Amino acid sequence: MNSDQRPPRRDAILNRERLIQSARDVFAELGVDAPLDIIARRAGLTNATLYRHFPVRSNLLLETFRLTLRRHDRTIHEALAMETGWIGFEYFLRWEFAEHQSDASLSHSLLSVRAGSDTEVDGLRLQTLDGIEALMDQAKAEGALRRDRWLDDVLVFFEANARLVASGGTGPQAASDRLLELALDSFSASPPDRGEVEPASVLLVRRAFVHRLHGEPRDSDDL
Repeated sequence: MNSDQRPPRRDAILNRERLIQSARDVFAELGVDAPLDIIARRAGLTNATLYRHFPVRSNLLLETFRLTLRRHDRTIHEALAMETGWIGFEYFLRWEFAEHQSDASLSHSLLSVRAGSDTEVDGLRLQTLDGIEALMDQAKAEGALRRDRWLDDVLVFFEANARLVASGGTGPQAASDRLLELALDSFSASPPDRGEVEPASVLLVRRAFVHRLHGEPRDSDDL
């Protein structure tokens, strides 16, 4: 076996994994344009080690994208195995909204990798979309999800939520929680009657955006 055929050393494999996890954390915190030296430093490695594994930023972004989509794939399978389609659908929506809240750059990283860039990425992305559609079809067959709602409607809510949380602060967090409630009510064939009492989520949004409601200059925590 020549040097080109030797499997990578265990320490090289571990370094690569540390860099990928560090990149995901840094991209979530600072966005996909974050300096690469921060990623290397937080991984406890040198810039030279980072560039040896990932010569260009797009290589590293692609790896974090694979990691994200694998998590989506696992969650979709968990949702599909649940008792009903609606339970699985609600579970996935709540998980996805929480993902956006913990990683504001998620939607941007998803969009930054073009179709055809990587076979695994293309396959995982398609499996995720097919899984959401399967959950919706099952929930519709059960009579739990409105028949005039489609996969594209789910993606609209995901995009809206991503834009809300991307600006940071407490206001977008409260608005994201409220948007999730509205999304579930929109898809449900029999949404709950919440009465005339304002839910806590509405009060949190009002408190977060009180300055805007009164036409005052917005705070740093505002949208």
